[in-house]
This record gives sequence, C-alpha cells and structure tokens, in this order.
Amino acid sequence: MNVRRLLKLLIYFVLFLLALIAGVLVKAAGNNEFLPLVVHLPNSTALPVLTPTPTITPTPGPLNTGEITRVSVATDGTAGNMRSGSSDISSDGRYVVFSSYATNLVPNDTNGAFDIFIHDKETLETSLVSVSSSGAQGGNDSTNPSISSDGRFVAFSSYAYNLVPDNWDIAPDVYVHDRETGETSRVSVSSDGVGGNDWSVLPSISVDGTLVAFASLSNNLVIDDDNGNWDIFVHDRLTQQTSLVSVSTGGVQGNAASINPAISGDGRYVTFQSFAGNLVSGDTNDRSDIFVHEILTGITQGVSVTSGGVTGNGHSVNHSISVDGRYVVFDSVSDDLVPGDFNEDYDIFVRDLVTEQTVLASVNSQGLQANDRSQDPFISEDGRFVAFSSWASNLIDSDTNQGFDIFVHDLLTAKTSIVSVSSEGLLGNSWSSEPSMDASGRYVTFSSWADNLVLDDTNLTTDVFVYDREE
Repeated sequence: MNVRRLLKLLIYFVLFLLALIAGVLVKAAGNNEFLPLVVHLPNSTALPVLTPTPTITPTPGPLNTGEITRVSVATDGTAGNMRSGSSDISSDGRYVVFSSYATNLVPNDTNGAFDIFIHDKETLETSLVSVSSSGAQGGNDSTNPSISSDGRFVAFSSYAYNLVPDNWDIAPDVYVHDRETGETSRVSVSSDGVGGNDWSVLPSISVDGTLVAFASLSNNLVIDDDNGNWDIFVHDRLTQQTSLVSVSTGGVQGNAASINPAISGDGRYVTFQSFAGNLVSGDTNDRSDIFVHEILTGITQGVSVTSGGVTGNGHSVNHSISVDGRYVVFDSVSDDLVPGDFNEDYDIFVRDLVTEQTVLASVNSQGLQANDRSQDPFISEDGRFVAFSSWASNLIDSDTNQGFDIFVHDLLTAKTSIVSVSSEGLLGNSWSSEPSMDASGRYVTFSSWADNLVLDDTNLTTDVFVYDREE
C-alpha cells in the first residue's frame, strides 16, 4: 500500500471519528481554534421521481463558469482573519449563516471564540447572530448554524453561558435567535422549560422556524429517558413541547447513540444517524445507519437500505432530507446498497421513501462511480440536485488537484459538475467541504482552504463561499 493511500486512510479514519463525536468541538493543534462539525437543513418542494439508472447520458463539458463570491467577510468586504465554516443558506439564497473564529467581521468582537454570523448578499452587511436578547456577545464558542427559509430565525449550539438568564451548566445548549425581534431563546429544554442537564448540539430548524431538532445527552428533556445515550429531540417553539424522536415505531427508545438530526422543511419528518439496533426490525449490521421518524404517525423506518429494503452492510453517516420528507440523501461505505459498488469507499445515495428506490448519486455524467471518497451530501428543494464533497478525480474531466472538491449531480439530466472553482473555472488549489444549497439549487455554499477561488485571498485559512451556478 503506497504512502498516499495510507495518508488518505488515516484522514478518513479521523473524519469518521469526528462524525461519531457528533458536534463535539475538536481542538485544533497549536492554534487555539476549534473545528465545528455541521449538519445542514435542506429545503424542498415538488420532487421528481427517481429511477435506478439515469435516462439521459450527457456529454461531458468544460468546468463551470459561474460566479463565486466569498461571504465570510465584514460589511466592508474585509476577509475574516481566522477560520470560517459550517454554513447554511436561506431558501432564496440571500442570507448565509456561518460559524467563524474571526475577530474582524463585526466591531468589538473580543470573546476569542467561534461566533455565528449572517451575511446579506444583497446589502453586503455582515452581522453577529450568537448574541443574547440584549445584544451581548456569547461568552464562548457557538457553532452549527441552521437558518429558516426566510432568514429570520437562526438555530445554533453554544457553550456560552450568557445567552439566556439562569444558564449555570457548562455543557453546550441549542438556541434560536429571532433576527426580527432580537430575541434569543434556549430550545434544548423540557416541555416545562427546564434546561437540559448535559450536552445539546447540532440543531436543524424547519423552514418556518417553529420546530428545531437537535441531539442531546440530557436525560431530563422527556420522562423516562434512561438509555444513557445521545438521543434526538424536537422542540416546538409555539407549544413549548419537547418530544423524543429517536424511537422505534412502537415508541421504544434507541439502545445506542443517535446523532446528526435533520428535520424536513414542513417539520413532519426527522432523519438521524444511529448505532441503535432496535429502531427497526432486522437491523443486525452493528453499524451506524440512517433512519427517518415521522412525527405525526410515529413510524420509524430505515433509510440506508437497498431498493429491496435490506440494511446496508457498512456505516452510513451524513444526510439531509427534502422539505416534504420524500427524499433523503446520505453517504455510506456500504457496498451492497446498489449493484456494482466496487470502490470500497464512502458514496452518496438518494433514497425515495415513496417508491422505495435507492440510487447512487456520486457518479460522473456517464454514470461511472466516483473512484474515491464522497461525503457531506445536501439535496435541493425540488430534489433534483445533490451537492457533495469528493476526493474522486473522475467525476469531471481534468480534476488534478488531489483533494476534496464540491460537486453537484443533477438527478434529472444525470450531469455532474464542479462548483469549487473560480469564476474563470479554475480548480480550487486546496480542500473544499460542507456544501449547502438554496431552495432551487442555484446557489451553493461551502467552506474551503483554497486561496485561488477569489482575488486577494491571503488570509491563510478556511473561508465560506457562495457559487452561483446560473451566472
């Protein structure tokens, strides 16, 4: 096994461990920063019917020539002076939220911590979101933002103790900031308003901002939470009710950790990653799987399964769900979800919960499977476009940068294109990750170490970019 392959295997192992930590902030060596993990909230409406194989085989073309913009900048356009990532975008593509360690994006940022910012692409204004109702800056790290459809509500997790009154614990909580009223409220609470007694992280907010799904180790959010594991909860900000959703159809709590929630736009469905073996019948693979729980009916079903309903034989980790809950995209190292999966690595799959079909999405425009790892999937509002990051070199012509790039696969035309490129079509010269899309799939956000995507990128750290695919 050559050195390059060993290096990649080591990297993959580290990335997988980070995914299992599910929101824990991992301290980066030597720079006093923290690397936040992210879960994205997709937005979607009417969706096309997927077929197991593409019906169109387009001819490969040149790299995209859309327009790319850096958005992890101050209102005057100054680039952030430290790391930015974990972005999400509003349905119309106007607002981008992200987490950043930068101290120069807004005046008087003196807390020395990751904060949540929002950038308005129309007015070019950047403002701080991780603040209390009185406007006080959070006193500790805030990460993993999730934005409502219109950009009014932003959910995030934070270690800050001063965002709401009477928050005495040292564990992170989940908050929602109302940009219209300025109010910040804690949502990792029980139905009677008592704050969680352990970690709560990784929020995912519905399109109207009413419902927030999150992962928590707390055992006091609902009655009889006695499994001692991470669970998935949904808090209704209108009724103030908190419910446990990482349960079987019969309401039995998962017997192992459940993490990484994503809520459908209408708030009816919640997908999550779980090691539990008792959520559905026949789950004997002893691996991390993806599940979906329908809140109205209480039905839980497996998502990381074949078109015949057989659970995949490998770990399935990252995922997102369409607004009506019909489509779930996820990454998996399973090699039995579709026929002919021979690359022995993580791939991107789309599960149609209506037709019960599972298809491979990390392919090039001729349908050839990616020749290396693909991860971080995100699906557009209409279910047509899937964005993901990949190390593969065969998804487009002339991909020679030997790193993770951001791709978009069109499930309707079967075309795959790259978006982590400059406005002139130049490949990024370093890794790109964490894609998100607006409702239509026109705007794709992502974070990148590349310094050649825009002019004068000299800050030597990760930035957040938006790529306009229609320019």
